[in-house]
Amino acid sequence: MRLLTRSEILDLAQESYPTVSLLLPTTSKGVGRLETPIRLRNLATEAEETLVSSGMKPKLAKKLLDPVRLVSNEVSPLHQGEGLAVFVTDGDLQLVETPYTLAERFVIDRRPSVRGLLPMLSNESFYVLVIDQQHVKLLYGDRASLKEVTVPNMPERIEEVVPVRHPQKQMQSHTAGRQGAAGATVMHGARNLKDEQKEHIHQFCLAIDHAVRPVWEKAQAPVVVAGVDYETQIFREVTHLPVLPETLDGSMKMVANEELGKRAYSIAESVLKEEKSNAVSKFKELHGTGMASTDLKEIVDKSSSGQIATLFLQRDAMVWGLTDECLTLVEVLDSWKPDGQDLLNLTALRVLASQGTVYECAAEEMPAPEALIAATYRY
Repeated sequence: MRLLTRSEILDLAQESYPTVSLLLPTTSKGVGRLETPIRLRNLATEAEETLVSSGMKPKLAKKLLDPVRLVSNEVSPLHQGEGLAVFVTDGDLQLVETPYTLAERFVIDRRPSVRGLLPMLSNESFYVLVIDQQHVKLLYGDRASLKEVTVPNMPERIEEVVPVRHPQKQMQSHTAGRQGAAGATVMHGARNLKDEQKEHIHQFCLAIDHAVRPVWEKAQAPVVVAGVDYETQIFREVTHLPVLPETLDGSMKMVANEELGKRAYSIAESVLKEEKSNAVSKFKELHGTGMASTDLKEIVDKSSSGQIATLFLQRDAMVWGLTDECLTLVEVLDSWKPDGQDLLNLTALRVLASQGTVYECAAEEMPAPEALIAATYRY
């Protein structure tokens, strides 16, 4: 599974009407794996029917969604995540796996509904790096799920970095004592072998760090290191990653990813919650001063000029509206219309483009009661 960066999400979200976004939870195991293609095709059919009922010619609607039906059977055997987002425009289809679950729905808008991808950029997620001489792996996710991430050029085993020689082949001996007399056998090389093994692990850890850093840059989340103590200690000495002070100690060979995620979350929890908690406190401090607001029109308009520092959106909420050619809010709609767009999605994209921070929150986690949107301003 490959994570998307902020710039890749922005590149994905180019305007083209109609753009159909199909979002659904998935599983790579059991019967649920076989149901994924069926549910994806059903979503495509629902979206097609909605387009036709809104005035689009049936042949054009079918042509737009047919690529989804063609790739649907390929999704199940290849998919490894907990969620799947499919974005369809005229002549283009993109699939994005997520290491967390997604609410099932389709969205027809002027650009892809990328809000389901925001947790990839969120500080509520974390990495787990398992250091093992025979099986290195990097996982990414949150409290609910943890999935293995593809890391180009990362060595999986120490043999890929340094040759490993068997200890018995490196030991030499001679007999101590007077010539011709019985004596004790003295072994050579034990201390050198220990030093050599340590150097090999040092090189191994350097190679891991070098490979992981570019992947970490895409979603700069805390890193929990797992493994036996002498290997993780050497990794800590060489890494440039922001590894957390506490380590998951011991061999992880028999630990399932789900259990690994639970253990790692207990280490990362305080760090993960701190930044978001500080952002909520900042909003409450500024609310009423003109530097923070829950007013939809004000926030949408200020987002066009890069004034928003932090944006909070209620998860899965959608607000449809009409904008003019400059994307200034003209009217809030009661429900979806072909010429409208999801204002929360539009605002999130603008804030991402201006290097602001976007949090999707459960209703009870929003910094203001019953608010669907809230923001603090830069100026």
